[in-house]
Amino acid sequence: MDAADKYRVIKVEYVINPLLIRRFKVAQTNLQKMRGGKMAYPVLAFHGTGEKSIDSICRFGFRMPGEKEFAHATDSGR
Repeated sequence: MDAADKYRVIKVEYVINPLLIRRFKVAQTNLQKMRGGKMAYPVLAFHGTGEKSIDSICRFGFRMPGEKEFAHATDSGR
C-alpha cells in the first residue's frame, strides 16, 4: 500500500497568530528600511515534502534539526 492509500487530507484550517503577525510586520518594516519598499513584499509560497517523508511525519510529527536520531536534507526548492 502506498502513502496515497494510507492518508487523506480531511480538513485544512487557516490559523492566525496575532503575536506572529506583529513580529512579521516589525520584520517587514526593518526589511523595507534596509532594501526599500519594492524589495520587502512578502512572497506567498507553498512548502511541501517528498512522499517518502509522509509516513515518518504522521508517526513522529515534524522534527527539528538537532533532535536525537534526526537527519535532515534541504534542497533548492526547484
